[in-house]
Amino acid sequence: LALHIQAIVAETDTESPPNASEAGEHLPVIWHAPFLSGGGYCSEATSLALGLSQATSVQAVHHGDSFRQKYVDGLDEETYQALYALTARVWNDPEKSVVVCHSEPGAWHPARYNTARCPPEGSLYTVGRTMFETDRLPKGWDERINKMDEVWVKLCKPKTPLFPMTPCLLLISMVMMAV
Repeated sequence: LALHIQAIVAETDTESPPNASEAGEHLPVIWHAPFLSGGGYCSEATSLALGLSQATSVQAVHHGDSFRQKYVDGLDEETYQALYALTARVWNDPEKSVVVCHSEPGAWHPARYNTARCPPEGSLYTVGRTMFETDRLPKGWDERINKMDEVWVKLCKPKTPLFPMTPCLLLISMVMMAV
C-alpha cells in the first residue's frame, strides 16, 4: 500500500510532497473510516491504517458510521493507544495528502447522512474504498465514484461454475461502467 501511494506521488502534478526527501518518502495519508464503530469496515481500515502508519504519516478520521463506546471500551490497550494516536493527530493537509474514504459510497461527499466530509475539499488525491456487496449500483453512487481518483473494491473468485459472477465481481463491473 505504501508503494502504491508512492506511485501516486509520481503521477501527481504537484511539487514534492511535504516532508518528502529526495530518497522518496511517502505522501501523508488522511484515512476516513468507521474506526470507532466495530464491524468489517472498521477492522479492515484499522489494520490498513495502522500498518501504513509504519511507512508514512497517517491521520485517522472517524467517518461513515456511528461511534460505539462499547466497541472502543473493548479494544486491547495496544490497539486503543495506536488508534488514539492516529485520531488525535490533525496535521495532514488534504491539499498535500492522499485521502482515503473507506466506507460505503453513500457516505462519500455529498453524503446521504451526517458524517465527516470525505473527501475534504481540495484534496490532492482521493481514493474510495468500499466492500459493499450489491446486485445494482445504488442511486447517487455513480456521482460519488466518478469524483474519486481511484476506487478500491474487493476482488474475489467465482464460487462455482454455476454462478460465475459473485456479488463483489458484479460491483466491480458496475464501478467500471460508472467511471
